Amino acid sequence: MVNEIERIKAEISRNRKALEGAMAYTACLDQKRDEIRKKLVQISRQLHEDRAGQEAAVTQYARGEIDDTTLESSQGRVTALEGKEKTFSSVLGVLENDISAAMEKEKEITTQLKRCEQAVWGAIAQNELSRAAAILRGAFVALGRGNLLSPPGVVSREMGFLEGYVYDATFCTGTESYDVAVKQLEKKYLD
Repeated sequence: MVNEIERIKAEISRNRKALEGAMAYTACLDQKRDEIRKKLVQISRQLHEDRAGQEAAVTQYARGEIDDTTLESSQGRVTALEGKEKTFSSVLGVLENDISAAMEKEKEITTQLKRCEQAVWGAIAQNELSRAAAILRGAFVALGRGNLLSPPGVVSREMGFLEGYVYDATFCTGTESYDVAVKQLEKKYLD
């Protein structure tokens, strides 16, 4: 049972590292997406300005104020910016898909991590129950022989995870004793 707990703890550790990596990757993709969005805004502004300039260039060309090369240069800038805008829009779409996939991977790892944590608590509970059953069997045998148990309110060292813990109404009442037991279990098995 202890080997099973150790195996699950190792799996939890691997899942935590994988989750950290997935979260870092998602954060990197988010940052890249923000950069692409900023570039797209800049390109859109520049494209708007160059289109206005192209319209003015067409008017100037019609009046004979500029030559063919100046008009073609103006049209070339607009065409280049339109291509750049399409490219960055495509990149943004790919990044959105990658971010969605990365977030799904995070959810899968988180779900797997929760399952492992539940499994380790189940294994710990099973281990403690088997130990408690052995202690109870010993206690019933001792009672059958007329032997005395530990004084009431004191947990013997044989009881395991609650070593030396005194159940005293002035010290610990209600669910607090459960909380102490859980903290001791966590310290024993998860640290």
